Amino acid sequence: VQKRSAEKSKEMTENYSLAHKFSDHRKKIVHIFKDDDNINALFNGYGKSISSYEQLKKKLGVAYLSYYNAQMKNSLLLLVHSFVNSVLIEINIKHMLLPNTDSTQLESLRSSDNFNSIESYRAFFQYYKSSQHLNYDHSDLIKSVLATNYLQFNNPRVNDTEFLKGLKRNFESFNKNDELRHIDLILGITRTLLTSKSNIPSYGIFKLLLDKLGDLQLYHYQTLVYQTLPRFSHKSTVLNGCKLSALHFQHLIEQTPSILDSLLRYQVPRSDVETLKQMLSFFRLDEVAKHEKVVNRSYLADLMSKSRFFRSQSRQLGIAPVVFASDSPIYVSKETVYSGMRACIELGQFQYLDSLFNKLVVHSVDDAENEALKVSLMIEDREVVESRIFDNDLFKILIRASRKSDDLGRMMWLMPHLDKYLTSNGEHIDSSLKREIFLALTKFGLEGKVLAYEKMLNFGDM
Repeated sequence: VQKRSAEKSKEMTENYSLAHKFSDHRKKIVHIFKDDDNINALFNGYGKSISSYEQLKKKLGVAYLSYYNAQMKNSLLLLVHSFVNSVLIEINIKHMLLPNTDSTQLESLRSSDNFNSIESYRAFFQYYKSSQHLNYDHSDLIKSVLATNYLQFNNPRVNDTEFLKGLKRNFESFNKNDELRHIDLILGITRTLLTSKSNIPSYGIFKLLLDKLGDLQLYHYQTLVYQTLPRFSHKSTVLNGCKLSALHFQHLIEQTPSILDSLLRYQVPRSDVETLKQMLSFFRLDEVAKHEKVVNRSYLADLMSKSRFFRSQSRQLGIAPVVFASDSPIYVSKETVYSGMRACIELGQFQYLDSLFNKLVVHSVDDAENEALKVSLMIEDREVVESRIFDNDLFKILIRASRKSDDLGRMMWLMPHLDKYLTSNGEHIDSSLKREIFLALTKFGLEGKVLAYEKMLNFGDM
């Protein structure tokens, strides 16, 4: 007992001595730093200010700085992980797990949404969109920060040039005769997305991927791009297996309005009428229909679309329009409206064509920069440009809609506008429009018009 007491007493004496030394040392440090000369001496050599990124790079001795955009970075990582995962599954099926797999099954693997796994999507979405991929269990045990090894950009500006050049090069090298062509394509796209880092990209790169993969009928990989687009804040609805709504894409339309064209076209091969209606709600068609009552009492009355659906309640989408975060106008090209029309025709939703056309009439404005028309998604007062509404593509859409929906009323409304257009643009009518005109006139038994147009269009040359 005496021995333990002696050891305890010795330990307490040593601790007291150490505490006393620490207190004395602290007092000396405080005394030293009360002197302004000593404080200023700490910052000798740092008097030069840095007023630009170029000066900062020179000071640090680096060629570029690193910038982060969490939302874009996480979306790209989710996409490339999904791409590589699907490629590995396809390679395993073909060469390792099922060597005798029928080639038609492999074809369906890359062109069908049926092979998508909601369980895998939930895991990948949660892991990347929430930035969980930045965590690692030994983060406090090493000197370097491994989280900085992930995708980063060399410039804070948003610019797609490097990404678009790389992606276009990937698609141009696509060889339709190669059995593994699509795998080479997807791996090339993955490489481009991971190595292009001059600037932060916009959602324009996702639009390009949606369009190109859709054109090649690589619908499985197109769906992986589509599933990347919603924000993490929408995880409760995105990951429950329900169809996506307009709200899931609002941030995309606000930042890159042209992507609406791709979202409309995406629904067609999947025959997804409900999601198509959600995409159409960006045009505020229900408000357009209400606005027609005023326009029909103006000099534009003859130009407003007429069909057997014009007074039908089925024209109402019944979907609350998206309220954009900004009051600034958001414009899309008239080709985006055309894509909406074509999607409606393909999926048999003819009742929305009147509102889409009238949207063109009332909310088109001059795009002086591109010498074309653009369409405002918002309802606002604009100078009417009705004389430039019609073109070959629009006539093909409307005439085809009349024929496929057996709508003589729409065709009769369209005839005066077609007459006027042919009179001034007869030499610019392409063969596909001639064919649509001929098929529609013969379907509705308008032989007189066939004879009248024969002199101008020469249907025999179709």
